[in-house]
Amino acid sequence: MSGSIACFPSVTSQSRGLSQANPVGLFPFPKFAYSSSLPPSLPPLPPSPRFLQAYYKEQLAGFSKYYYWKYIRPGSVKPLAHLMVLTGVVGYTVEWFALGQHHVAHKKAIVDKALAEHGHGH
Repeated sequence: MSGSIACFPSVTSQSRGLSQANPVGLFPFPKFAYSSSLPPSLPPLPPSPRFLQAYYKEQLAGFSKYYYWKYIRPGSVKPLAHLMVLTGVVGYTVEWFALGQHHVAHKKAIVDKALAEHGHGH
């Protein structure tokens, strides 16, 4: 693919926000032109789900290739560290949403009750 997405041949790297001024594509969505049938006060239409799916599929493929050649191919141990950090973050987040927030709320209720009993309530 030379700059365009297969199912969207009119979408090029320039329309996706990639240029010499923005080579990484920090703004992932293309600049959408206003339709001539819409008044200029209305915002542009958001990208279609098919476009987003194709765009992020291409981004994931590019990142996978980059990650493979930078870390996995040379035999670095960094992917193992990245996996350990990712597992820890996901585990902590799941635990927080499953139990942690309830424990914090319960502890706060106990502290508030104790402060109220001793006349420290404001």
